[in-house]
Amino acid sequence: MPTADPVRSVAPLSTAKAIHSGHRIAGNFNDRLAVRFLGTSAVACMDLLLLSASFVVTTVLCYRLPTQSNLATFLSLRISMRNLLLGLACVLLWHGALWASGIHRSQTFKHQMRRIPLAICLTTLVAMFAFFQRSSENVFFAGAVMWLLSLFCFCGSRLLIFLFVRFVRAQVGAHRSAIVVGSGSVAQDLCRQITADSHSRYKVIGFVDSAPQEFAESNIGQHLGTFDQLEEILLGQPVDDVFIALPQRSSYVVTQRALALCEIAGIQSHLPANNFQTSITKRVSAEGSQMVLHMVHHDSRRFLKRSFDLAGASFGLLLLSPLLLVIAILVKLTSDGPIIFKQKRYGWNRRIFHMYKFRSMVVDAEKQQAKLEHLNELGGPVFKITNDPRVTKIGAFIRKTSLDELPQLFNVLRGEMSLVGPRPLPMRDVGRVNELSTMRRFSVKPGMTGLWQVSGRSSLDFSGWMTLDLSYIDEWSLGLDLRILAQTFPAVMKGRGAS
Repeated sequence: MPTADPVRSVAPLSTAKAIHSGHRIAGNFNDRLAVRFLGTSAVACMDLLLLSASFVVTTVLCYRLPTQSNLATFLSLRISMRNLLLGLACVLLWHGALWASGIHRSQTFKHQMRRIPLAICLTTLVAMFAFFQRSSENVFFAGAVMWLLSLFCFCGSRLLIFLFVRFVRAQVGAHRSAIVVGSGSVAQDLCRQITADSHSRYKVIGFVDSAPQEFAESNIGQHLGTFDQLEEILLGQPVDDVFIALPQRSSYVVTQRALALCEIAGIQSHLPANNFQTSITKRVSAEGSQMVLHMVHHDSRRFLKRSFDLAGASFGLLLLSPLLLVIAILVKLTSDGPIIFKQKRYGWNRRIFHMYKFRSMVVDAEKQQAKLEHLNELGGPVFKITNDPRVTKIGAFIRKTSLDELPQLFNVLRGEMSLVGPRPLPMRDVGRVNELSTMRRFSVKPGMTGLWQVSGRSSLDFSGWMTLDLSYIDEWSLGLDLRILAQTFPAVMKGRGAS
């Protein structure tokens, strides 16, 4: 690894690309603001509904209401204008009380739970005023019942939301491998804070520093290497996040190089908020007592994509189950061996998984590949030849029409793949990839189809394939996924470029 100027070892972004990146980042920022606004609004509406339900239950329990003999009599009740206005006033005052308590401005479970008692006290005072308008009797008893019911509802709802968020994080990759760049007091404090919670989404695997500080290994973890070895470290193992905690002035060049490497590789990078303001900053949040800037490549839209994948894969399996059965029978009848072919592939951030396909080749096809290397037509590390002698009779048809890929719907359900994304590379091919920019294709889940499939498929060389994959990652939107899926069906029916 050369030790020249670390910034010069990373190609600078062109002006056009920088402007394009700025527009994309601004759009992502607006998307996140919209998602946060919708989420906060939904929680606020939920709280008002819970308070209304608690108010009704308290009224029934603490005040004698006329017993209705049947549903028709109950539905015939009329609400007086006075009570209607009183109810609307309560809702408005409850909304103001919740805003004053700050409960909707808290993003963490712990802070939410701390603010619940204040929020309930304020809203209960409003309810007691409404109870007093009806009757001066049992006002304090009704207030106590209202307080307890609201406490149960608010704590229960927050717990359910917390469990739901944990489930969502598990679906999109909650357990994230992280490395820390730096080993000083700031790095050690940051590491302790991001791993202090037993439910932390980060697992720090080590740190990078040319001059490790005292107690760094005990407070952070294994010393992975020097600053000059950061590129090798990112290439050598799955890394989801890089926390850069270096002195601002003395390590500016090293920090800029680390940011550039993470951007090229598609790895999320994070900086303490008081260090730098960069054009790629997308989100600010609290990690312990420190504010941290997150340079993330994907945000809450990942959950939208996962939801789309689950719905699409489930519907696809139900719709195509008869076809899957027919293909399975044909594969079994026309050649010896298993129906399903399982092969290890690299997925999201180079996690290894077993990709499923209908077997379209002879059983020992992988062993025969070494003898056919000289016939490789695609170029680069990927192996592809026309009229492959290892293909079975039915295999030629299902490969031509891509029907052999249908079992990957199960990979999508398992969260290992997506409906749309870069195609997963075999272990052999990834081992021959030695360019850091190519590693960015692993920053998203691999897909059953992608731009490669609808833009020429196997007729494209390796360089063109990688360019399309990186373009998809940079330009991703749900609309792009829908367009690719729509273009996949005619491409599959024509068998364009398949071999």
